[in-house]
Amino acid sequence: MPRVRSPPSRGSTNKAVAESPTGPEAEPAPLPEGLRRAIVLVPGWEDLKRNQRRDTLATGIAMLDAQSYRRAGEVPVEGFVAARLVAAAPVARGAPAEIDVIEAYWGDLGRPEGEGGAFTQFLRAAGLFLYWAGHRGVVRMFAISRAISFGAVFGALVLIAWYLDALVVLIQAASSLDLPLEGALLQPVRWLAERVNAALAWLGWGAVVVLVPLFVRWRAMAVARAVAAGARDYLRNRRDRDGLGLRDRLRHRVAEALGAALAAGYDEVVLLAHSFGTLPALDLLVELAEAPALERVTLVTWGSPAAVMACRAPWLAERLDETRRLAGRLRWIDAWSDADWLCTRIPRPAVGEGQAGWGPGAELPLQFDTTFGDRLSGRSHLFYYSDRRALAPLVAPLERPPS
Repeated sequence: MPRVRSPPSRGSTNKAVAESPTGPEAEPAPLPEGLRRAIVLVPGWEDLKRNQRRDTLATGIAMLDAQSYRRAGEVPVEGFVAARLVAAAPVARGAPAEIDVIEAYWGDLGRPEGEGGAFTQFLRAAGLFLYWAGHRGVVRMFAISRAISFGAVFGALVLIAWYLDALVVLIQAASSLDLPLEGALLQPVRWLAERVNAALAWLGWGAVVVLVPLFVRWRAMAVARAVAAGARDYLRNRRDRDGLGLRDRLRHRVAEALGAALAAGYDEVVLLAHSFGTLPALDLLVELAEAPALERVTLVTWGSPAAVMACRAPWLAERLDETRRLAGRLRWIDAWSDADWLCTRIPRPAVGEGQAGWGPGAELPLQFDTTFGDRLSGRSHLFYYSDRRALAPLVAPLERPPS
């Protein structure tokens, strides 16, 4: 397929000191002119500031000794602020001499966890548990990834435990009041408190009112609750006060960043989606399957939970099936690791007879050097930002898919 070239911007070619046969007074030879590449990053579900993951990615690329890219400040790109990296040494043929990293930020779209009163929160927690545990697709979810499924169900369950614990404390406090309304109001409360205390004593859970709050406040549990609620809101396209759906807003954020990169005249655009960010990225690309602009786009997905989420949302399962329309239109590299318990590989549909496939290197299984604590806490889910094999497709020459 033809490649659209645009003149490199200022600073895209750098000087390198090289030995010259004409002597030490000769001018240093300029680096060979290379391509300009934009990386549009769609981060996962995290409570981070704008461009925080953009900078993490730029630092990871700069730490690749074999490629020798260095940070070169920030530059405006069609309304976005990109982190620029330039080659500090001659690059391989077809590799970029200049890389701009743009972030499709959407961390401000999540609903605050503590929104609403205590009773509202309790009902919300119960509904969250039923959404993940009470659906017929839960069996298939656990078959694909026990870690993700358990995290979603357990995240809702501990939220219920939190409010049940608060209810126990309230009942115990009310039963200790010395008011003259014993027969009318407090007698049923005291009766309930006696039954609760007896149950706790029989189970040996007398310290539950102390342990549960501490346990639920553990960061990993807070993340599990937030992701379980956020994923549910996204899959259901929860609407805000203005009537705008969360799924629609995320897809629009990705479209804005990708459109800015395509309009800026880069030779190549890499859409890099991590974790939950892979869902709106795939959602958008399926809509753009016939767009000519995809000839300059390469998709890289890191650590996606899409296969598990599709068991709960029929629309997402249909979207994954429709990705067959992208085969032969853009290159897609899917990276995952068994050491990352928050992801699986993305299942790709079979392409039709005579249709181009996904090409070599489409599957990129990774091996992370992790501990059990890294996997349990979810820290290994961020190792893609520093793993050499995961970063390699972002700086290597990009071959177009077979047409």
